[in-house]
Amino acid sequence: MANRATRRERVSSGAIPATLRRMPSDDHRGEPSPITRAFWARRDGLLLAALLLIGSAVYAGYADYHGRRGGVAELDGYYYYIYLRSLRVDGDIDLTNDYRSWGNPFAFGQTVTGRARNVFGVGPAIAWSPFFLLADGASALGRALGYPLSADPMSRLHQRITFYGSLLYGWLALLLCYLIVRQLFGPRWALAGAVGAALAGPLPYYCLGGASYSHAPAAFATSLLLWRWLRHREAPSRRSWLYLGAATGFTVLVRPATIPFALIPLWEAGRVALPALRQRDLGAVGRALLYPLLAGALALLVFTPQLIAWQQLYGTPLLVPQGQGFLLGDNAWLQTLFAPRNGLLPSAPLLALAFVGLALLWRRERRDLAPPIWLALIGLLLLNGAVHDWWGWNFSARRFTSALPIFAIGLARFVEGAARRMEARPARTAAIAVSALIAVAVIFNLEWLRQYTERNLKWYSVRSTRSLYLTVANGMAERVYHTMGNPLSVPASLAFSVRHQGSPRVYDGIQGSYLLGEVNPETLPAGKPFLHAMVPLSSSRFRLNLSPSFGGGRRDERGVGYVPLRADRGYVFLPLNRPGVLSIWLRVQARYPGSALTLGFNGRRVARSRLHPPGRWTTVFAKVPAAEVRRGINRLDLALDLPSAWTTRGDALVGATGVRAPVDLAVASGGEHAGRFCDIWYRERRHGCARGISAMIVDSKSGQLLGRRSFDAYIHPAAWTELGRYLDHFPKGAIVALGGRDDVGRHFHHGGAKALARLGAKIALGQHKGEGYAAIGVLGATLGSALERTARAEHARARVGRKPPSWREAAWFSAIRLR
Repeated sequence: MANRATRRERVSSGAIPATLRRMPSDDHRGEPSPITRAFWARRDGLLLAALLLIGSAVYAGYADYHGRRGGVAELDGYYYYIYLRSLRVDGDIDLTNDYRSWGNPFAFGQTVTGRARNVFGVGPAIAWSPFFLLADGASALGRALGYPLSADPMSRLHQRITFYGSLLYGWLALLLCYLIVRQLFGPRWALAGAVGAALAGPLPYYCLGGASYSHAPAAFATSLLLWRWLRHREAPSRRSWLYLGAATGFTVLVRPATIPFALIPLWEAGRVALPALRQRDLGAVGRALLYPLLAGALALLVFTPQLIAWQQLYGTPLLVPQGQGFLLGDNAWLQTLFAPRNGLLPSAPLLALAFVGLALLWRRERRDLAPPIWLALIGLLLLNGAVHDWWGWNFSARRFTSALPIFAIGLARFVEGAARRMEARPARTAAIAVSALIAVAVIFNLEWLRQYTERNLKWYSVRSTRSLYLTVANGMAERVYHTMGNPLSVPASLAFSVRHQGSPRVYDGIQGSYLLGEVNPETLPAGKPFLHAMVPLSSSRFRLNLSPSFGGGRRDERGVGYVPLRADRGYVFLPLNRPGVLSIWLRVQARYPGSALTLGFNGRRVARSRLHPPGRWTTVFAKVPAAEVRRGINRLDLALDLPSAWTTRGDALVGATGVRAPVDLAVASGGEHAGRFCDIWYRERRHGCARGISAMIVDSKSGQLLGRRSFDAYIHPAAWTELGRYLDHFPKGAIVALGGRDDVGRHFHHGGAKALARLGAKIALGQHKGEGYAAIGVLGATLGSALERTARAEHARARVGRKPPSWREAAWFSAIRLR
């Protein structure tokens, strides 16, 4: 009993931190046996070694879009690597001659010290230096043996061997993540958490094609930092503090943007000093902070090479070398998580489960582990959101590569929790899995049925099961996106919908596609700051930027592209990434004399202008105050003041029948060569048509809808006779609107001619096979008095009264220029 009490006392005294103890509640089956642990360790070791071998083979054969194999020093990676060449050739970091010899693609100028500017750090070069020295030795040995190898460090041999270091650092990051997860959750979930977070995120690319970037070494550094932190928590000592300080300095040296990870050792220092602070014992506080202060000094010492480099290049050891405008106050953290352009979750969907697992860390048994991890992650999120080019230009959400160990912990925690729930309720788990499988099969079949019915999706439309499956799957995805946009972006797309009243699908199509602010000239002098500042509205690229009241792109008689606005109100979404005053020039042409246009920006009126008469383009200018311009999607509202002619019904006579329609009617039809569609408009409401010939019957006095029916004249010749019998059910004088979908002239015969004659129509559709057909007539009218149209390559249209909404044109809008 005494021994048990002693053991309980040791545990309760905190000899083993709660976050690192295998709690009995964690596993209802208890601790794994030594044999089980040995099995997991051997299996995982073999798999990790196999991943290194596979990765090395892939690296050797990996070719980029230029056909170059292995790592290549280009773009950001060129500027990281050029330090190694300068140190090897010149013994300094003055890059002037290196830029002269090998280029300066970003067109960096000189700093106040007179030296060539380089906004990228020296940390990756230091991390690659062992591999660079190996490459240099291999090159010298090859030349001594008579091989024609270049001695210049920019040679492909030097680059391929040096950047293999990124692959190795990435693998070491994976290994450290495995050790971290194994320490926290045991061997069963270690491999799943580490491999899932590593290979389902951006890391693989930055070990292969992007190996010249700093992300793989940074992932290794942050993994090393978290591993040392957990080892320190398990057995705190002076040595463990020094290791933690050195790891922190190395992390920030390799990539200064990982500075949020320094919050973890700061949190640890605060945790150590907090008991003494509560007791207000300054001596105890000093003793508690002695080792953390030594660790901080060591971290600063490890980071010193970067401070020296900044001092030599810029004349100061502390600065943001990217220059003014690189960090913005209007934080884009929401975009970094959810935007379609390299947002974290749309780019790496599996990491959504990692966030769930990180939230589960707040549960009682691991609560003290959660705050520092979340603090570092939120700090990284805010820092990435403050960066001007938060999307990172390259593959995936690259700036989150350094968060690999955090995501490995979260993913392992999720897998652990999910597995335990499934093991606890195996019957329920099996039922859910089978139900989900059945639901997917049923949904797929119903979507196939829908497309078969609406689109005539028959075998000759797809011709292979691959095409069939892809077509149906695309239809399912289309319905999801139409309803909610990208499911992984729902929080951001819903916020966009609430703020701007736009569809969530629009968010997925335009967020991150900036018209202004794509390039920051301070960071990238070679960039074009106004690259997308001219917006041709008729381009299909900008269709999602326009409100639904705009029509499709067209050209006028002079070849000027435009989009027609079919209502007196519309809007244009303008994604911007540049703060400050905004100038807007808008080219518009009125379709009614006496029109005026009012511009609003994010709900505030900014300009009003009278428009020239039809036939002349007007340029409307507006200056938007800086306080109204948001970083992200902005809305430009267009409000037209139109003359009374806009609301006039127009001629309501039905052809030459002498009957005036009491309601507005219109028919649009596209045959085999113009979309295979048919729409009948009644009281400004659109009604779609089934395949064949469709009829809508309206009372000529009250305007009441008397009947509506479709006849599949495309397949059945008897459908024309059925149409005639159907029309005989209605009184003479009733108005009939007819529209054809697909080839209605295919089986046209004498019975069809008699059916059309009942409403005064006389076109012999057998002579117009494959064409669209639209007609409006009156039952009992004389032959030829109906309003009829056919068209082969365009839409056949017929209307009485006011044009339907999609046919109206209040104004034409050509282009927007922004500055």
